Amino acid sequence: MMSRPWRIAAIVFSLAVLVTLSNLMRTMAAAPPPVTANFEAAQTSPIRLSADMTRLFAVNTANNSLSVFDVSQPGNPKSIAQIPVGVGPVSVNPRTDDEAWVVNQVSNSVSVVSVSKGIVTDTIHAGLEPMDVVFAGTNQAYVSLSRSNTIAVFDATSHALISDIPVFGGSPRVMTVSSDGKTVYAAFAISGNATTVIESSLAPPQPPPLNTKLPPPPQVALIVSATDPNWTKNIGFKMPDNDVVSIATGSSPVISGYYSGVGTNNLGIAVNPTTGDLFVANTDALNLTFYLPTLRGHWVNNRITKIQVASGTVTPYDLNPNINYNILPNPTALGTALAQPTGVVFDPGGSYMYVAAFGTDRVAKVDTSGNVIKFAELSPTGSGSNADSKNKRGPRGLALNAAGFAIYALNRISNTISVINTSSFLVTKELSVGTDNTPLAVKQGRGFLYDAKLSGNGTGACASCHVDADMDHLAWNLGNRSGDLTTTVQNGQTITFHPMKGPMTTMTLRGLLNLSPYHWRGDFADFSAFNTNFDVILGGSQISSSDLTTYTTFINSILFLPNPNENLDRTLPTSIAGGSPKKG
Repeated sequence: MMSRPWRIAAIVFSLAVLVTLSNLMRTMAAAPPPVTANFEAAQTSPIRLSADMTRLFAVNTANNSLSVFDVSQPGNPKSIAQIPVGVGPVSVNPRTDDEAWVVNQVSNSVSVVSVSKGIVTDTIHAGLEPMDVVFAGTNQAYVSLSRSNTIAVFDATSHALISDIPVFGGSPRVMTVSSDGKTVYAAFAISGNATTVIESSLAPPQPPPLNTKLPPPPQVALIVSATDPNWTKNIGFKMPDNDVVSIATGSSPVISGYYSGVGTNNLGIAVNPTTGDLFVANTDALNLTFYLPTLRGHWVNNRITKIQVASGTVTPYDLNPNINYNILPNPTALGTALAQPTGVVFDPGGSYMYVAAFGTDRVAKVDTSGNVIKFAELSPTGSGSNADSKNKRGPRGLALNAAGFAIYALNRISNTISVINTSSFLVTKELSVGTDNTPLAVKQGRGFLYDAKLSGNGTGACASCHVDADMDHLAWNLGNRSGDLTTTVQNGQTITFHPMKGPMTTMTLRGLLNLSPYHWRGDFADFSAFNTNFDVILGGSQISSSDLTTYTTFINSILFLPNPNENLDRTLPTSIAGGSPKKG
């Protein structure tokens, strides 16, 4: 039997352990949740339904997981699973009612998920920045690889690589499949518009300033269409304008053609189930228009473009045809505008489609001639100076249960799903996608980048050019003939800037922390200096100092995606090997 001193010592030790464990548990409970790096992954096809319409699959980009909902009652989704996947999930596609493929942009992988097991059953190393996956042909999975401009084809059962198909275009992302499964279509998200620049030594002089106090403007380059006959003799390279690629499926998939003249940034695509024609949600850049304030409030058009597959005829439709861009601010336009269209899904009858307007928090019903029949408001927020960007929704993808009279819109910014009744065309429910540990300042600041309701007419946002916090790869002449000289001091030297600065390409918003001054000339001393662009470019009002602080916090959180050529410990390999993606 234990002696009394030992019994007392044992009791004291046990009490000490209990106290320590209790303190540890309180500390763990009080500790903030882990904060993940913000790579601002670009959701592409973030929500899809199972074939039998009983399960809804939605990526939770903020939590690096897949959320699964029971939608046997279409208007009342019930969460049944949150399954961890790779880093930066941007698309999901169910292959069966139980198996779903989740595309992870940041970790360069595809997670094959079993809902019944609640786990990832296999991980496929897909290649550089995969964005979407579709199933077609004979048991094949097609994965778009945006960074390497490739479509990788895998066996859907063994997950073995069948082939990888280089495509000639910028950043293939969203994909769709023809009704017969014989053709896969991929849209190029950053396709450009076949504009280029003539170097300054060959370009004509700029027009004189309208501000008579300005000195003569500098000699600068000139933005031109690459097909402009006045300049073809000076353009030594052909400028591609491939916007959509078609791939013939089969045992050896091959490219069957390209479509051009569709749009500059193509973020959504769908096949008309009746005609087989393609409809692409896009924005069209107006960078052949020069100078502020000419571009103020109208530098992009928001469109749905029809591609007649049989003839190749391309017909764009403006989603905002009745807006008078000469009126700023324009409250009427702000109340109806559809900005930055992304997700597109067709009604089974083929006579109309539903389009997600990511920039203005609206989902529109649109006919096949591009006419907007009606739209649903996903948020009750105001616009212009009353815009509530901190609570923006940001519908990025759509899934339709026509028989159940339900549209599901996945909102990237609020990380919620809006349920829209197709009869009343009202939001009947909004529910969380799932766990979200995004810091509040980052989550609230995100809206200022994407909110087109901050513009004077609701047609554009910062993200119209800085697509998903990156760049559109275009040159713009945002000089001002009526502007003033400005100065800044850099390293003790005073530098003077002329307002007629000439063409400059859009720059990425990634990795800006501690890198001021900004832009090509360094004439923006810090990020707050860009506040003026809400007025001079967007045609709206500058945001408040507190909102600007929130916006800056978000911008400073955005990181470059990991270097795919680095080892996991951030060291560089002794050699960089090429090759195809592979199963991991």
